[in-house]
Amino acid sequence: MADGEKKISNYDKRRRAEKWILLNSQFLKLTAIGRELDFPKNSLQQFVKDGIPLSKERIDKLYPFVEKARKLISYDKRKRAEKWILSNSKFLRLRAIERELDFPLNTLQKFVKNNTSLNKERAEKLNIFIIKSRKY
Repeated sequence: MADGEKKISNYDKRRRAEKWILLNSQFLKLTAIGRELDFPKNSLQQFVKDGIPLSKERIDKLYPFVEKARKLISYDKRKRAEKWILSNSKFLRLRAIERELDFPLNTLQKFVKNNTSLNKERAEKLNIFIIKSRKY
């Protein structure tokens, strides 16, 4: 652990990971996240839908994933939004995000597939969405 870093308790890891998943579940592909982290089938869905708690082992795998997804890249706003979408696209429900931000249908899918650039207005809306999704 580097100087100045605080050790985060297991309770805080659990609280942060669970809260982030619950707050952003409508925009996340829970099955893809579970598969990436080698969780049993539908365990994240059961947590979100039925409130079945995640085991400590699953929280230990989920917390670094959540922290990585929350990090903002220190580029300009447009590059930050584009990099975040590209790096997390396989775990995001892009159409749900498009509806939330009033983007034309398939804007984000085309961006991810063709690696085109987002216009300034859409990048700004996406940045605001990213900042909101970072909160625990």
